[in-house]
Amino acid sequence: MVDARVPATHVVCEGRAHGGGKIRAVMIGTPQELASLRRKIFAVTPDEQPAAPVPLTRLAAVVEAHADADLVLALAPRWASAALPASLTRFDEGVELLVPVPQALASWRAGDAPLGKYRRRMERAGLTVSLTRDEEELARFHARFYLPYVRARFGDAADPRRLAFVRARDWELLRVHRGAEWIAGGVGLVADDAYRFLDVGYRDGDRAPLDDGAGHALYAAALERAAERGLPRLDLGPERPFLGDPGVRYKRQWGARVAPTPWAARTLGARARDGEATRALFTQSPLVRPRDGGMEAFTPSPLSRWRDLGVSRTTWPLRGV
Repeated sequence: MVDARVPATHVVCEGRAHGGGKIRAVMIGTPQELASLRRKIFAVTPDEQPAAPVPLTRLAAVVEAHADADLVLALAPRWASAALPASLTRFDEGVELLVPVPQALASWRAGDAPLGKYRRRMERAGLTVSLTRDEEELARFHARFYLPYVRARFGDAADPRRLAFVRARDWELLRVHRGAEWIAGGVGLVADDAYRFLDVGYRDGDRAPLDDGAGHALYAAALERAAERGLPRLDLGPERPFLGDPGVRYKRQWGARVAPTPWAARTLGARARDGEATRALFTQSPLVRPRDGGMEAFTPSPLSRWRDLGVSRTTWPLRGV
């Protein structure tokens, strides 16, 4: 168990947010979490003021000291979520993106837009996919593909998943090849009635194969494997619970719908002032959470804009519970 006295990183950021407005945001969490949250909130790198570390025992006091901030985002271990003050609305740290396999596979094979464009791109590049359950190949992928990719994205803040997590489960490795060259890969896990696709990596962290459709090839292969194994759902999660995130937008094109995650170990607390800039931000990228058997999005925008993602209700403003 994590010691409640261990501090989290605490930063105050100011800059142009997605949606175009300028906001001042207070964010608390691990370095990798903050690196991820910055990208969800800010359209350009914000001005940043590192502040004192925050022990969980002081979390509520620090949040309330920033009552004038446009936005507060604080992550805490789930077991310590009571440390989040009542002024923050609680969310799971992420959501799953679930794709119904029969419908998505039919769209992929028929070349329906936009999947047909993705299929043609990978075919022009001559990409193929192979499958292995070889332990040595998994270790090679983890060291040469996954770890460099995570570190290229997050730098010193990277907190990669341990190889033991995968090895302890029903796993298989999908590998993308250009000719004889192995350029990308991803791990598939069977979890309940879903094929869970995670831990994507590119050789030496080089994202260039994405331009040739390596990511499309991996998703298509995961979809085919889900069908071959008789699983009705392909789980493309997890993602942070921001519906405008580029990862969510891409997965939405494959027919993904947001769903609660059984994997969350952290709770996100959030609060936003009801101003022009925050309205623009959450119109473009709502926060979403499970609510009464459905999914609730915090946004000023209409429900019709998000219904295909599995959202059943919208709420605004974003205040505490």
